[in-house]
Amino acid sequence: MSKADNIDFAALGLNADQYGALKRAFSKYDKMNTGTIRVTDFAALIKDIGEEFDEEEMQIAKTSLEDQDGDYIQFTVFLKWWLEELK
Repeated sequence: MSKADNIDFAALGLNADQYGALKRAFSKYDKMNTGTIRVTDFAALIKDIGEEFDEEEMQIAKTSLEDQDGDYIQFTVFLKWWLEELK
């Protein structure tokens, strides 16, 4: 059983395919398989999922998502933000 099998997609407002697409896009930049990406990879991730942000929108998003040190973004934080802001 994979981790995705334990997720209530309906509660998230997603289906398994949508979740999988987001997870695959995020995982492309999660080089160490830690559930995090570098903030510097965020713009490329956004482009990969088909969104376009101007410079100000990008900075606001990064600031709201980055960890305390400002270096990384966790997948769970990204997913919550994506569901609230972009869906």
